[in-house]
Amino acid sequence: MPNNPPVVSSVPVQRSLPVVGNLTVASNLPIIGNNLAPINPPVAGNLTLPSCVPVESSPPVPINPPTQRDRGVLTKLPKNLLFDGCSNWLLFKRKFERYARVQDLSDEECGDCLCWCLTGKAVDFYALLTVERETLPYAELMQRLQERFDARELPATAQGRFQDVQQEVGESLDDWSDRVLTLATTAFRDLPFAFATEQAVTKFCHGLLDKEAGKHVSLQLPTSMGDAMNMMRIYSHVQSACAAAPRDSQESEREESRCVHEVRRAPSPDTVSGSAVDKLTKVVDRILGSVERLSNSCGSQDDDSRVRQPVQVFRSDKDEGLYGEYAAEGSNEDGSQNRRLNKQRLVRYPEGTGCGGPRGHRNQHAY
Repeated sequence: MPNNPPVVSSVPVQRSLPVVGNLTVASNLPIIGNNLAPINPPVAGNLTLPSCVPVESSPPVPINPPTQRDRGVLTKLPKNLLFDGCSNWLLFKRKFERYARVQDLSDEECGDCLCWCLTGKAVDFYALLTVERETLPYAELMQRLQERFDARELPATAQGRFQDVQQEVGESLDDWSDRVLTLATTAFRDLPFAFATEQAVTKFCHGLLDKEAGKHVSLQLPTSMGDAMNMMRIYSHVQSACAAAPRDSQESEREESRCVHEVRRAPSPDTVSGSAVDKLTKVVDRILGSVERLSNSCGSQDDDSRVRQPVQVFRSDKDEGLYGEYAAEGSNEDGSQNRRLNKQRLVRYPEGTGCGGPRGHRNQHAY
C-alpha cells in the first residue's frame, strides 16, 4: 500500500489573491481542503500586509561641518596660551581653565582648543595618546597631561633648597624677591600662604649680598615682601646720600697730609730686570756671611766653655811636704777630660808610692 496520499487533481488552485473586504492576502498561503488558510488573522480597515516586512534601521548620523562659532573659538585662542612640556604645567592649566570658563566652551570645544595649545614634548605625548583613537575626551586628556607633566618636587627637598639659596652677584632686588617667593611657595605648598610669605620675607633679608643692609631691614620686622623691598631701597638711598655728603675741612686736610705707600704693579717673572737680580745676589751673599760668622762664634764659645778645674796632687818624694795643684782642663758638661788626667796621675804615681795616701802623708804600706 503506497505511503503517499492520492493527489486530487481536480482541485483548482487560485493564483490571484482573494479580496476579503479591503484586505489583501498573500498568494503563498497553505491550502486546507479547497480553501486558503491565512497565517495572520484579517485586520479590519484599509491596512495592506506585504509578503515580507522590512526591518527598520537607524539612518547614519551626518557629521556636522564646523560652524562659524567653532571657527571663532579657534581664532580667538590667545597666542601665548601654549604649553611645551617644559614650562609650569599648573600655571598653564589654570590659565586654560580660566579662558574656557570666560568663553563658555563645552567639553568638546575645550578638547579641540587644548590640542592646539600643545607644542614640543607635550604635542609628542598627545600624538602617542591618539595612536589608537583619533580624539580623546577633554577630561581624560587633561588627566593624562597632568600625570605626565605635573611632577612636583618633594617638600623636604624643596625646603632644603630654599634654606640654601642666596642672592647672586648682579641679581636685582626684584629678581631676588621673585625667586624667593617662588621657592617658598613650592617648599611650603601644604601650609597656609601667610606662613610661606613670612618665610620668604625672612629669607629675603638674610640672603642679601649686603649683610649690613639685610641686618638693618630684618631688625625692622617687615610684614610683607613689598615692605622689605621699600626698607631696603630707603637704606640704600640713605647710605649713598651720606657717602656723597661733603666732609669737614679739617678732616679732609688731615687725610690729605697722610703719607701712604706707593702701590705699583708687581713685575711679571718674564720681565725681571738685571738690577733686581744683582740686589738679590747681594742679599744672599750678606746672609751667607752672617751665617758663617755665627758658626765661627759658636765654635769659639765651645772652646772657651772648657774651664780650669783644680786637681789636688802630690809632688815627688823630694817635695814630700809640698802641696800643689794641677790645672786640668775639663768640660763643664761631663768632665771626661778630668777623668783622663786622673788616670794618668794614678799610672804615674801608683798606690803606696806617695800619691795614693791621705793628703800630706806618706802611705805606710809603701814599704
